[in-house]
Amino acid sequence: MRSAGAISLSTSRLKQVGEKNLLKPLRETAQAISNELGFTVRDDQGAIA
Repeated sequence: MRSAGAISLSTSRLKQVGEKNLLKPLRETAQAISNELGFTVRDDQGAIA
């Protein structure tokens, strides 16, 4: 899945430049999708995001 790799690289880049405010909508979307699938999205510290 190339798209998964692209998302991973984009997230790493955003973290690198410190634009965590832009990651928030992405993280919220991932959380919503994961809730539908029965998974839990965690942040870098392992806490529930």
